Amino acid sequence: MQTPAARSFPKTALDQYLAEAGRHSVLSREEERELALRWAEGGDRQAFEHLVRSNLRFVVKVAAGYRNRGVPLEDLIQEGNLGLIQAVEKFDPDRGVRLLTYALWWIKAYLRKYIMRQSSVVKFGTTRAHRKMLSNVGMAQRHLARYSGPDDAKDPEKIACLLDVDPESVSEVLWFRATRDRSLNVPVSGEVDDVEILDRIPDTEPLPDAVVEAADSARIASEAVGKALERLDERERTIIQGRLLADEPETLQNLGIRYGVSRERARQIEQKAKNRLRRVLVSAHRALDESSEDFRSAA
Repeated sequence: MQTPAARSFPKTALDQYLAEAGRHSVLSREEERELALRWAEGGDRQAFEHLVRSNLRFVVKVAAGYRNRGVPLEDLIQEGNLGLIQAVEKFDPDRGVRLLTYALWWIKAYLRKYIMRQSSVVKFGTTRAHRKMLSNVGMAQRHLARYSGPDDAKDPEKIACLLDVDPESVSEVLWFRATRDRSLNVPVSGEVDDVEILDRIPDTEPLPDAVVEAADSARIASEAVGKALERLDERERTIIQGRLLADEPETLQNLGIRYGVSRERARQIEQKAKNRLRRVLVSAHRALDESSEDFRSAA
């Protein structure tokens, strides 16, 4: 007899999708660049689809971070995939940044926009009974405000007594009236160009171009540090790596013991190596400024 632990259950559509997404291997930098060039330069549809499929699991990971927003995970994944497709269409492999770095902005943008649309759909007030209750509570409030005072017009017990209904139902209506969404597509008063409220909401996320530029900056700085370290001898390189690049920096005393020198001598070697690094990084900083200027001119 088969035990409950061993019993197999039918897979849901989401389970099947996750299994399918996990079948596609992650691309190396070289593979990704080759496919991206085939799509960007030749419109190769197979390369485009390969790029999309290889990053589906990444969309699932990002979408899972928004599960507590009251939207089904399946819907989030679908919207995130639309963001991924948009990113692949616009991706420029010559920027030197990985596709996932660029795609993250698009995926999050699509997810947030979808969640905003869904959260604005208010469930209360859609039935005839709800609409009648809304109307009756409003009339009762106006009556109480006129003959009893503004405080009574806000009291669920007195409104319920006047309407002969459950006070909890009145409380629900009052909460809905106080928290009801305002459409983001309402025109802003005083504007002449049909500006809507949505147009005035600032986007705190960096634009894709800024993400690419930041990645370029990080790449150039990393390459500069690597080249600078190559110019140091083995002892200087080890001291710099142990003092500046390690998660837990070594002490000058321990480094001095390793190389058979005093603590002061280890400090002098460290300072000399720092000066070398500084000169190389200053040159790299100038190159970075020129690269940023070229990027902005090309944008």
